Amino acid sequence: MYIVKKRGKIYRTWYIMIKIHYLEDKNGEQQVVSQIAEIVIKGREDSGFANLSKYIAQALNFLKDVGVPKDKELLPFATKNEDGNLLTFASILKDVKYHPPLLEFRVNWRDTGYFRAIFFCIEDSEGNQEIFFTKAMLKQEPNPPEFTVLAKESEQMLIDFLAKYSE
Repeated sequence: MYIVKKRGKIYRTWYIMIKIHYLEDKNGEQQVVSQIAEIVIKGREDSGFANLSKYIAQALNFLKDVGVPKDKELLPFATKNEDGNLLTFASILKDVKYHPPLLEFRVNWRDTGYFRAIFFCIEDSEGNQEIFFTKAMLKQEPNPPEFTVLAKESEQMLIDFLAKYSE
């Protein structure tokens, strides 16, 4: 528990810890980190990728601050664009259809692509969360078959993770 002073009033609140991890795949690669790095490198030459990489970083920091809410469909993320105007991403989280309990982290940027990173979240009895990213891609179309492949690989990574840590 910690104390917060807000607008002259003192509130007691519980501190919830949120940790983000990037799992290695069977080849030893942190594929989500590699995908983000590719976007950052492309951003050196292309303003669309530069914006996308900036908003991915900001949204990840936001996720680390707030964690995964019970209602995952309603986690809007707001920031400012390069002109200082408010920019809102409607929801940065969504369930991965047909692959529970996997979730997807989502950041879109017009004319550049739809960044998706698959993850699972483990929450303890005190509400502390550990978020484990498994696979990511930059989509150019709504439902590419490659995303389903990544979801299946992520399911296996979850199974392997749970088997390893339940011993």
